[in-house]
Amino acid sequence: MPDHVEKLLKQWQNVRPDLDCSPMGVIGRIGRMEKFISPAVEKVINEHGMSRIEFDLMLLLRRLPRMAMSKVVILGFFNI
Repeated sequence: MPDHVEKLLKQWQNVRPDLDCSPMGVIGRIGRMEKFISPAVEKVINEHGMSRIEFDLMLLLRRLPRMAMSKVVILGFFNI
C-alpha cells in the first residue's frame, strides 16, 4: 500500500523522470515519523521536569568521560 511519500515520488517521476528523487523519500519519511514520535518524547521529558534542551545537555554530560565532565562543570561555573 503506497504511503503519502510514495505518491509524491510518483508525481516527481511523472514530471521529471530524469531525476533520482529517492533521497526525498527517505527524508520525507523521517520527517513524518518525527511528527508522530516527537510529542510522546516531549511528554516523557516534561514528566521528568526537563525541557528538550536540558535533556540533550544531560545526555551530553553523561557521555563525557569524568575528566572532561569536570572541566565542563568548572568552565560553566566560571562562565568561561
